[in-house]
Amino acid sequence: MSINGSFLLQLHGEIDLARSGELAALVNDFAATDARRAVIDLSEVTFCDSQGVSFFVRMQAIARYRDGDVTLINTPCAVQNLLRITKLTERFRYEDHMFLPS
Repeated sequence: MSINGSFLLQLHGEIDLARSGELAALVNDFAATDARRAVIDLSEVTFCDSQGVSFFVRMQAIARYRDGDVTLINTPCAVQNLLRITKLTERFRYEDHMFLPS
C-alpha cells in the first residue's frame, strides 16, 4: 500500500529463506511505485535471518536512490540485535508504538 509518498507494509511470522520469493515480490512492488520511503511494521515478526536483512537492504537501496529512507517500526529485539551484529543499525530509521492504517 502506498500513502503520501510512503510504501507501507506489515511483515509477520518468520522472515527466512522459505519466504524469499514473497520478499522479492515486495521489493519489486516497492520498485514499481514512485514512493520515496518505505515503512515496514515488524511488530508481528517472530524470526528473522539473513533473508530478512537482505530484504531490508534492498528496500533501502531503492529508497536511497530516490532520496528517501526506510523506517522499521515496532522492531523486535531479535531483529534489532541482528541489525546491530551485521553493523546495519544506522542505515534505517526506527519508530516504536506506531501502527499502520488497516
